[in-house]
Amino acid sequence: MSGMLGVVSYGLGTLIGFGLLAFLVIVFIQDITQKKHTVLRNYPVIGHLRYFLEKQASTSGSISS
Repeated sequence: MSGMLGVVSYGLGTLIGFGLLAFLVIVFIQDITQKKHTVLRNYPVIGHLRYFLEKQASTSGSISS
């Protein structure tokens, strides 16, 4: 039992890091393979920031047309 425990005993920070890395890989693959938004494909960080800010502006009603 102690031998198996030594193999799977990662720290909480390591598990959180692996989870974050897996999430970023999934988002990266979705951005690269999607065809609808070229901003996300070419500039993923700026594209996500743009769509996040557009969503925030539309929910707060701060943009006047």
